[in-house]
Amino acid sequence: MEAVFLKLVNQSIAAGWLVLAVVVLRLVLRRAPRWSFCLLWGLVALRLLWPFSVESALSLVPSARTLPPEILYTAEPQISSGIPALNSAVNPALAASMAPAPGASANPTQVWSFVLARLWLAGLVVLLLYALVSYLRLRRRVSTATLLRENIRQSEWVDTPFVLGLLRPVIYLPYRLEDRDLAYVIAHERAHIRRGDHWWKVLGFVLLAVYWFHPLLWVAYVLLCRDIEGACDEKVIRELSQEDRRGYASALFRCGVRRRTVAACPLAFGEVGVKARVKAVMGYRRPGRWLVAAALLVCAVAAVCFLTDPPASRSFPMGGNGVSDLEPQQIVEQIKKIEKLDGGAEPYVNASQFDLLLTSDFQWDGSGAVRFFYFRDQITYSAQLRLFTEEKEYYVTEAQEWPEQSRIFRLQDYLAALKYMPQTEIRQLSPDADGYSVVMMENGTPGDSARSITYDAGGVRTLDGWYIHLAVLPLHEDRNSSGDETIHLFYGGEEGSAGPSVTKWVDYTQAPDEIDWDGERTAQLPQFPGVSFHYTPYEVTANTEEGGEPLVLITGMPIWSVYFCDLTGDGLPELCAALSWGSGIVDNRVVIYDYASGASYRLENRANYDYTLRYSPEEDCLYVDKRGYQDGELVSSGRLVYEDGCIQAPGLET
Repeated sequence: MEAVFLKLVNQSIAAGWLVLAVVVLRLVLRRAPRWSFCLLWGLVALRLLWPFSVESALSLVPSARTLPPEILYTAEPQISSGIPALNSAVNPALAASMAPAPGASANPTQVWSFVLARLWLAGLVVLLLYALVSYLRLRRRVSTATLLRENIRQSEWVDTPFVLGLLRPVIYLPYRLEDRDLAYVIAHERAHIRRGDHWWKVLGFVLLAVYWFHPLLWVAYVLLCRDIEGACDEKVIRELSQEDRRGYASALFRCGVRRRTVAACPLAFGEVGVKARVKAVMGYRRPGRWLVAAALLVCAVAAVCFLTDPPASRSFPMGGNGVSDLEPQQIVEQIKKIEKLDGGAEPYVNASQFDLLLTSDFQWDGSGAVRFFYFRDQITYSAQLRLFTEEKEYYVTEAQEWPEQSRIFRLQDYLAALKYMPQTEIRQLSPDADGYSVVMMENGTPGDSARSITYDAGGVRTLDGWYIHLAVLPLHEDRNSSGDETIHLFYGGEEGSAGPSVTKWVDYTQAPDEIDWDGERTAQLPQFPGVSFHYTPYEVTANTEEGGEPLVLITGMPIWSVYFCDLTGDGLPELCAALSWGSGIVDNRVVIYDYASGASYRLENRANYDYTLRYSPEEDCLYVDKRGYQDGELVSSGRLVYEDGCIQAPGLET
């Protein structure tokens, strides 16, 4: 329920900007036909009802998710209003007041969201019950009404004419209604029915009941009711003479009632804004074509600017000023988020699913950009990652269709290799070069060149890791006048190694604010033909082509990461997941599911220790970190291996 409430809050905030725009436009377009105002309120309803988002550079909505879903779980909750000054003013105070206390069983934001979600539900029920009771009471009052003609009835228990009913609307008139007013009243109520106002007012009230917590939507509903009546008045008086308009205005005065409550029904003749309506009736002039065209244009512009969301930023900040400050996994995750690479993506041949890929002809260009490729919806796309800008932000250029490429390396592997590239040793091997460029090579071994370096995250080594060849190119080919050398970069591993065996599916451990609480990812592995694995933040399931109920493999709240890794060495990967139990209140634990055998392994120690999963790209393996319960202090670490017939983590204190 908290997730639903949070989504409604975000939708109401986005719709609030449209409400403000409509209020301003009503003042600017005072002479525009009132039906155009109703059309603008229809846009507000569409914004509140539409569960999806369409991005547009023309959007004037500052943020589609002012309260990101992860605000419920993070230790430092922050809003993302799209207004930097507001974020700077609110976020420090929010983080200070909502920071969880040491040893607390839940974040304050979780407690508040629980309370507010129940309060919202109570308010919704109260308003809907109020509308239902009001409707039933009114139906009871007019149960003795007598038929005048067609769908028009009269009753001594009503004070003013009104329309009641949805599928078969009926016009109810008081017996005391004067004959001189009868024609005007009936014309007005019939206009309501032809316009469908008896439906629109109910829809408006239902939306008000759902979003009752937003004050601007109360303003919107009141103004909607006034504009509905104004539009209906204009429809009736459009063909009336000046004398008939005076009669219509007099009927409004005589049938006016004071109604102090906000109601879903009925559509009463003199219910709202009688004085303003009389003034409008007497001063009415048929709008010119240019004014009607301008009103329609304004509605169209409002739809484009406020029914769309601002495009997701293609830039993301990173710390540091040099290559050694790269965070390869975070960069790749940010790009996947920008490009919306989810479970609908399809893998390259021999590539990890949803990976960003480099080709053998990859080169850096002079602007510090690297071209990468990915495959989505049967189409190959190419984009560029620019690492170093004056603003110290990384950004991804717009993706475009591209001829299909052959896969050589993962972008994350390359960034990791670049991060730890031993600059000093390169200079020692190539003291005369003014600089060097880096390219990828498809084949090679450390022994292929006399000038090679083998290294990993710990520095220059003689075992597994990356290795580079320094090759001086002839001046007439790729070597420039500055004396640059070209480095051929390879991904190594011990001689004869089959390469990386760990495939990341999802991992939000380093970026919990990016988890998509309503999303789902799908993976299909060639080792398990006919089986599709499905991930949500709450469970991992397996579906087969034969159908039937999905097999639940892993559950959690939430599941932070899932990797495929063949720990047992049988050629069939296991699912390795890190998850929270009870939103972390109980503990954080690691679960390994061997789909081939149906066995499940768990590392947990409730309320004593937390276990998390960590991928080491340098060693291409998974580690388990044991930390103090909720304090985050590292106790020990162990690499996941399969020994003595079971999965274990040697070095992990138990």
